[in-house]
Amino acid sequence: MSGLLFPSPAWAEAYCSELNRYEPYKRAAATWRAGSILFLVRDLPEELRRAYGSAVVGFVLDLHEGACRSYEWVTDPSRAEANFIISASYRDWVDVVTGRVHPVAALMAGRLKVEKGDVATLIRYAQAAVAMVEAAKRVPTRFAGR
Repeated sequence: MSGLLFPSPAWAEAYCSELNRYEPYKRAAATWRAGSILFLVRDLPEELRRAYGSAVVGFVLDLHEGACRSYEWVTDPSRAEANFIISASYRDWVDVVTGRVHPVAALMAGRLKVEKGDVATLIRYAQAAVAMVEAAKRVPTRFAGR
């Protein structure tokens, strides 16, 4: 198996780096000043639950003007600070990260849930969301149980 395990600290770091290299994201998010986003992954497969000691993990990306300034791995979401929180089940995140489901469609269908932050702001940056998925697809990734 090659690739970085999703989700993991190494994957989050590689994703942040890829966002910084990916020109379509940099252009689409050039005016983003709304702050950081916590991406929560719920309902982890058993293999990941054992590895992380939790059914919910995530990562915060500090995003600003088309750049990912930093990432933070989160095993206790109650202690994380972010301007936005977007959560979904592991399966739904896999569908979004692999591009099988459009991120805006997933949001509208309730597969991605905005737990904190303004949905209208996220919708205004739909092109940035699409570019984020494209950047995620560029990260060598493996998924639990596959």
